[in-house]
Amino acid sequence: MPEIIKDVVIISYTPVRDDAELHGKVIGGIYGNYVPFQCKVDYGKMHTKWVPIIDPLTWKDTGKQGWIEWSHCVESDNLGEETNILVTVYKDGRPPVAKIVSGG
Repeated sequence: MPEIIKDVVIISYTPVRDDAELHGKVIGGIYGNYVPFQCKVDYGKMHTKWVPIIDPLTWKDTGKQGWIEWSHCVESDNLGEETNILVTVYKDGRPPVAKIVSGG
């Protein structure tokens, strides 16, 4: 599959695993609902609704690549130091969409 690299911000708590879904061991967590966390993921390598984090390439001090649930990510290429984001969540399973409403 081709790479589909996206800048995302994590909008809720999500465990970080060392492989997709329950195949991987939990190696950390992101508390996106308290402190927004920005990273790059590759949607082209999505597996059972989990995507690999490619930047940072390894997760903290584990040295392993992290995987997170795609439904906890919203695309955002223009985040600034202080940004207000409106998140739209769809019932039909499409990924959430973020719209910057101020800042950026």
